[in-house]
Amino acid sequence: MEIYAILQHFLKCEYLRFAVYDSVAVQVNAGSYSFKTSGKTLVFKGYTAVYDDSKKEEDEENALSLLPNVVNGEPLTLIGLTKEQKFTNPPSRYTEARLIRKMEELATKELTDYSFEEYDALWKQAKKEIYNDEK
Repeated sequence: MEIYAILQHFLKCEYLRFAVYDSVAVQVNAGSYSFKTSGKTLVFKGYTAVYDDSKKEEDEENALSLLPNVVNGEPLTLIGLTKEQKFTNPPSRYTEARLIRKMEELATKELTDYSFEEYDALWKQAKKEIYNDEK
């Protein structure tokens, strides 16, 4: 019986409209400090009115990104503050396997026959060539 209930949910959701959200960005200035946040506000529930029960984990994440309606100039009270710093990493330009393939292309002899210094120089040359190939 459980499978039929799941199928019924999917079929209902297929014929319903998408949920509609407004993207919201809020910047609060308090003295010399400025706080920014972004999220979304629900405008129309759409298929989520039927399908919400089965996606509880996603709903918890979405609830964190949902913001209340705010009006410009409205006084706000601080409920909580989370200090968070995010870093981004550039995509890796090469993998070890790709470097070894490039080294084998550049090599004049077997990789095992190179001395440490020669191998290191070949490694650097392979990195440089892969970097130049991507430009």
